Amino acid sequence: MNDATPVPRADGRVMLARRFVRAPRPLVFRLWADPSHLATWWGPRGFTTSTESFEFRPGGVWRHTMTGPDGTAYPNESRFVAIEAPLRIVYDHVTPPFRSTITFLERDGGTEITVRMAFPSAAERQRVAAEYGAEAGLHQTLERLGEALNGAVVEAAFERVFPVSPVAMFRMWTEAGHLAEWWGPRGFTNPVCQLEPVVGGAIFILMKSPDGTEYPMGGEVLIIEPPHRLAFTVRALASDGSVLLEGHNAVEILDHAGGCLVRLRALGTARDPAALTMLAGMREGWSLSLDRLESHAATSAERVLFIERRFDAPPEAVFRAWTDPDQARRWMGPRGYTTTIFEPASAPGLSWRACLVKDDTGEENWQSGKLLVFEEPGRLVMTFAWDRADGSRSPETIVTIVFLPQGQGTLMRFRQEGFASIPAREGHQGGWSSSFDRLADLITGEPA
Repeated sequence: MNDATPVPRADGRVMLARRFVRAPRPLVFRLWADPSHLATWWGPRGFTTSTESFEFRPGGVWRHTMTGPDGTAYPNESRFVAIEAPLRIVYDHVTPPFRSTITFLERDGGTEITVRMAFPSAAERQRVAAEYGAEAGLHQTLERLGEALNGAVVEAAFERVFPVSPVAMFRMWTEAGHLAEWWGPRGFTNPVCQLEPVVGGAIFILMKSPDGTEYPMGGEVLIIEPPHRLAFTVRALASDGSVLLEGHNAVEILDHAGGCLVRLRALGTARDPAALTMLAGMREGWSLSLDRLESHAATSAERVLFIERRFDAPPEAVFRAWTDPDQARRWMGPRGYTTTIFEPASAPGLSWRACLVKDDTGEENWQSGKLLVFEEPGRLVMTFAWDRADGSRSPETIVTIVFLPQGQGTLMRFRQEGFASIPAREGHQGGWSSSFDRLADLITGEPA
């Protein structure tokens, strides 16, 4: 948004114009400070401007030619008197003579531009206005500047439904391995993707287009509240490390029909004129990235394990069988295994671990993770991985167990997601199914 604001004349010698543009002041200043940018908007409507000399410093000369719609050329020469980036530019125009002072004031999230042209006399001002249409031309010039800055600030909002849990989706936004799989339009890759998932944590992504062009970007985590809320900045960087544009992004992840609903609000602000074209494609760029995220989530959904079981006991009892160490040791693990150690987490954010021993060989199988959600007696969410003998760990998965009252009993919905492969999912399905048979025996009083 930009608008013209009527301004009173200081005296009969002065021509004044003012315009507000929704763009950051440093960006607006740069469009006055570079002849390649001036050429896109300088002059009344229908005019073009070519610059022969531009020395942007006090004492420097600016020579340019404005060509009207009828082909008439109007040579101009000015000398810069004062430059205070990004606050003020002052120059003296040679013929006709006047001093032009341009000021840039930050206001209401944008910039107010004021141009003051002071002539030697009121008569000279009137002559220039009548002979050259200077007053109308000045206002048209600022209108063209406003049009050039359209799109300097872009807002966009998106909603998408995904077939994975909020916990899994949150990981797709906050773990570099996931993020690298979907960030950017289709065909782009992210050979470098780094993200520190803490408030103030740094983000760096090197995005590469299909033709090999590299687009570096940095940023910072502003808010991180797993698994529902995330906010972060992203800054597109030039080859010299300067910021071309800055984006502020807020992500909300909600439970939705067995999966999740993602709400994204993105605000992009150009910091350099080169970013205006980039921002024009911001909405499409985010939409294409979210398309890739959908594909990534769908692939992950194929590797999700679902098991539903009904137990003849209230949710409180089934929940307790998962969280009480003495009870958990009696059923956890498939038939042919004995759980010798089960150390539950006492609160979200703390770790748990268990040891399952194979009855016929004595082989120990350790598993561990972190408790994420503890809502007695309705829901448990935890991470899960196998601890290998060599000190490494299997890919971490997410386990969600929901306990729903059903008549006099409980419907338990078990979900494990994040498997590296479908065979890994299928292998766990057999183990968990056998374990839940033992859980049913425990609840009914049969030997587990």
